[in-house]
Amino acid sequence: MFGITSSTERFIVSQRWYSSLSAELQEQVRSSVYAIEGAKGDVMMAAGTTVEGWHAVVSGLVMLRSPACKGRASAFIGIPDGDWFGEGSAMRP
Repeated sequence: MFGITSSTERFIVSQRWYSSLSAELQEQVRSSVYAIEGAKGDVMMAAGTTVEGWHAVVSGLVMLRSPACKGRASAFIGIPDGDWFGEGSAMRP
């Protein structure tokens, strides 16, 4: 499902960095945000997908893992709700 959801907007505006943005930039961020919902076991971003921004877990747990090799996959890390991953998360203080 795509589109701004009230929980997604609440999540964005509650971020510490959000209040430091100008009103214009706040609006740009809010209008650029979208949500993708998945069920347990769904692949949300396939291996090799270009990361083009920040990704936040609004609710649930996202597992970042390596591609399967000889039928096996290794979990790298679990990202809980409220946390970020992707290009931007590396720039956080």
